[in-house]
Amino acid sequence: MAKLKGQALVDRLCDRMGWAKGVAGSGAAERVNALNAINEALQAIAQLGSLDFLKVRTNVTLASGFDFVDISTLSPTIDTSKQATLALPGGRKGALRFLDEDNWLVAPMYEYGAWNTDRPSYWTWSTGTAGAPRIAFDRVNSSGGSLTYPFTYQQIEATLVDDNITQPVLPEGYELTLLLPFAECEEKRKLGYDGWQQIHGVLWGDEESGDSGRFGRFLDHHRAGKEDPKPDSEQVRRAQAAQISEGT
Repeated sequence: MAKLKGQALVDRLCDRMGWAKGVAGSGAAERVNALNAINEALQAIAQLGSLDFLKVRTNVTLASGFDFVDISTLSPTIDTSKQATLALPGGRKGALRFLDEDNWLVAPMYEYGAWNTDRPSYWTWSTGTAGAPRIAFDRVNSSGGSLTYPFTYQQIEATLVDDNITQPVLPEGYELTLLLPFAECEEKRKLGYDGWQQIHGVLWGDEESGDSGRFGRFLDHHRAGKEDPKPDSEQVRRAQAAQISEGT
């Protein structure tokens, strides 16, 4: 079965919500509301962590005499809040160490006795003069030539349109089992419709029964990097408990 496009997703959410579907692309209020709900749900799913199906692999080249690489051609698709990796150039094993902003400010600018004092050891996200993201390195490339780093990053989930072209990057099937139920649950909860609690239970599971729900199983299969050493299903259960305690 082919993955559902934006138009079909809007149609299905309108049916679930009991809204008039109208004509695709017409700008009718119900379709706009449904499309917004789907895109909000899609972005929320993408923010659950570093997900394998959103990872992109490419190369970035650090020119001789420079300590940064502008990535303006990639920046619209890069999620800088997620895990990214710069592997060592020349096929060497390992990767440059990433430092966040706080650690970057106090990091040593060089390492005594290191073999690579003519090339970077650390990197971080920065901003160029035009406001576009760039990769900043801890030292200038003085190796005598350019250095090409295999670069892996997580892309931003594209915004869907009410058409028969755009489709989510989610693996096929999840648009039916995860995206649409999540959008429906959130819309019904916000609007005070009945039934959202049941959908919420299916998605997030139940801590007492040990069921991690669809989100827990989804993360167990597709999280690429774990910020928390505990299993992903445990993260979902803790998030669910936090939501309940906060009354959300």
